[in-house]
Amino acid sequence: MCFYPDPSRKLAKDADEIDSIITLARNMKDKPCPQLPADMEIITCGPEHAREMSSIYKQVFPTYPFPIHDPGYIRETMQSHIRYFGILCNNRLVALASSEMDRENRNVEMTDFATLPGYRGQSLAILLLERMEQNMQNEGIRTAYTIARAASPGMNITFSRAGYAFSGTLVNNTNISGGIESMNVWYRPLSPSA
Repeated sequence: MCFYPDPSRKLAKDADEIDSIITLARNMKDKPCPQLPADMEIITCGPEHAREMSSIYKQVFPTYPFPIHDPGYIRETMQSHIRYFGILCNNRLVALASSEMDRENRNVEMTDFATLPGYRGQSLAILLLERMEQNMQNEGIRTAYTIARAASPGMNITFSRAGYAFSGTLVNNTNISGGIESMNVWYRPLSPSA
């Protein structure tokens, strides 16, 4: 449920584009997942990675709903409820994502996906997501979800390919990458009892 003080904000200017991206993502759901390139490695990030992580987030997102541009914020959330994952290539982080856990309710938001421009197109996000899901299952988390940028074909395709169900669009919901954007919600049970 939401309330828009400005009535014009409740209409998505790019509704047709959003619909076509959802259709495209759903049509890609059976596309097989790739293998991790031999020169890359998936890691769980630690405090020692926070400065490099914040630099990547600054490059990928001019604005973001949370202060992921601040290494201190990243370190603080590592200690409380967020597990960050990265892909290294030649000992340099090239892609990131995070699992923001709600341990009490046994759910997790799969979020903060960022890949440096020179490494895009290799399906690194889905490889990160696969590792994140395994990790969250080991934590006893039952349900994973994301709030993906509705105008981002890549992220919507990633979650569809990983077996997530589309459950709606939050219209003009989030200040990200320099403007207010609509977001798509995708979810997936991680355990049979979810």
